[in-house]
Amino acid sequence: MIVTEILAAIFFGITGLLFLFCGKRLFKPSLFIAGFLLLSILITEPIAESKIGRELSDGAFIGMFIGIGLLGGFLAFTFWRIGLACFGGLAGFAVAVNIQNWQVGGVIPNVEGRIGLIASFVLLGIVLSYFFEELVIIVGTSLTGSFLVLFSADLFADTKYGDNLRAITNVNGTTITQGLDNVSQPTLAFFGCNMPNPIDVNYDILLRYVHLDEYVENDYVLIMFNAETRHRPAISWLFKAYKSLDRKYRKNLKQLIVVHPSSMVIFLMNAMKKIISPKFGKKLFYVNAIADLQPFIDIKQIPVPNEVMEYDFRIHGIERHAASLTDLKQPGSFFKLNLSLIMPEDNLPRGWSILVEYIRDNGKDIQGIFRKSPASSEILKLKNGFDRAEMNLEGVDVMVAASLLKIFLRELPRPIFNDQAIKFAIEWTEEIPLENFFDLIEKRERILFLSLLSLLHDISVNSKDNFMTSHNLAIVFSPNLTDVIDYSTISSITNILTSCIENYEKMIKDVQVIGSPELTCATEIIFLNH
Repeated sequence: MIVTEILAAIFFGITGLLFLFCGKRLFKPSLFIAGFLLLSILITEPIAESKIGRELSDGAFIGMFIGIGLLGGFLAFTFWRIGLACFGGLAGFAVAVNIQNWQVGGVIPNVEGRIGLIASFVLLGIVLSYFFEELVIIVGTSLTGSFLVLFSADLFADTKYGDNLRAITNVNGTTITQGLDNVSQPTLAFFGCNMPNPIDVNYDILLRYVHLDEYVENDYVLIMFNAETRHRPAISWLFKAYKSLDRKYRKNLKQLIVVHPSSMVIFLMNAMKKIISPKFGKKLFYVNAIADLQPFIDIKQIPVPNEVMEYDFRIHGIERHAASLTDLKQPGSFFKLNLSLIMPEDNLPRGWSILVEYIRDNGKDIQGIFRKSPASSEILKLKNGFDRAEMNLEGVDVMVAASLLKIFLRELPRPIFNDQAIKFAIEWTEEIPLENFFDLIEKRERILFLSLLSLLHDISVNSKDNFMTSHNLAIVFSPNLTDVIDYSTISSITNILTSCIENYEKMIKDVQVIGSPELTCATEIIFLNH
């Protein structure tokens, strides 16, 4: 146990006992301590998670914590209303954390929900402090005191209470991020260099807070970056972790790609292949350089940590490392082209129309349409044919055509949703007309998007047969309509896209699609409110 933890345990323990037994009696000192705790925690916790905070020495961090705390204590002591609000806020925080601890892994699994829970109870405590002063003092000091005593006991005896607290309040998403591979399958990237020190974080608790259900409901790919990994879990823990994951995590994993594998990692993976399942081995691939990921995924969409990039440069030199930053695939006659080149006079692209009509005619009743991924070889074969202007879909599995449609959207040089549309999606609420969203999308992109919505609406109408609701379709297509990779932004886009699919017929007064697949155009796009 390090010195800082001993000092913290003593401080929190004494403070907790003071609140429990003398909170109301020693009102003024309690006000000071409440202000000290609330301001120091609110300010120093984000700093501790930042790069600046990690570079601070223990002494400097403790000094900063005390300095900020003294300022908070002075304000609370001088202005007793502020101190009373601190009592209420701390009590609300303690209640929220204990509610979250009612269930292993947390009552609320997602980060946004946990933040909302904590913020709601903190605000509730502050509001109540203005109406029930004496009650808030008694209840607030009791709840906060018991919370601090438990936390102090954890620092001494490792009761795991603190591990739960850290997991509940942790919003650092740098260990796992997401993107799409070259056949538009959701791809998760895991960075070993960001694994926390097991001394600070209990890995069993960390595993309980891994919630990626929206990705693993469908076929997905996992890429593990092994370079510069400083903290490795024990082999026994890895086996236990794999077996504890829900079946869909294992079943829907299509590829596990290990980048920069060490001899130990290769040995470990081979052991898992033999012990767990022979099928696991067929999903396993090793690549020695970031550039070798190009056949699988455009690496530019994954925020690879600088230390991993530097490792790749040291090992492979500048030429091979530079290849990882270059898109090796050249545009054909259909994919990766600006819409201005393939939409003359704003007509829908010929290949697009062929795919859309084929899916509409053959895929509306297919279970998991757009969600399930067919063989990559079949997708690439059809893709190469479209790039050679050989657009014959006779005998083609409709799932392959559906995957190709997503790839076309994903590989557009300019995504369907521009920065203005993304900003609107983040701020959008149901009270704001969706027509305003369409006005922000460029003309050609808007025509293509409306054609897509028409298809997705038709698919969602048959959701009882194909199991693809508006929300499921939005989850699948959101990453293909933008080049952002931030999880919260993708969630916002998913929400507005779901509403667009559900309300398609209400928004559009008349969409006429005229002409043959060789020349299909969308005209007379009229919004009800225009």
